[in-house]
Amino acid sequence: HASLLPRHRGWQPIFFSCWNQDNVGISIHLVDSGLDTGPIAHQAQLRVQATDTLRSLYARARFAILQGFVELMPYLRANNLQGRTQPLDGGSFHSKSEFLKLYPKLANGWDSEVQEIHAIRQAE
Repeated sequence: HASLLPRHRGWQPIFFSCWNQDNVGISIHLVDSGLDTGPIAHQAQLRVQATDTLRSLYARARFAILQGFVELMPYLRANNLQGRTQPLDGGSFHSKSEFLKLYPKLANGWDSEVQEIHAIRQAE
């Protein structure tokens, strides 16, 4: 999942991490009956520059997820992948409809820079 769970569960987590000026990162979690609520096996924070775009952050998040799976591979092979329970508080969830209301405000779409997104959010 392309956020530091339990923050930004659901739809377009990198967009919402940037929109809310939160840390950007990835989480690899086990699947349970909830939406992005399973125990966390791996997390990594991404270093974000003001000139990063949503597109560049998504590309880097995909790479970080692959790196995380490489680190977890021995545990997966041994059928011994463990995770830590996500905290019950401090999380957030974003829906597709919430995203569809905010995304049109970005004139450059997926090529919007983080600093641009912060400025639009501040103007609200």
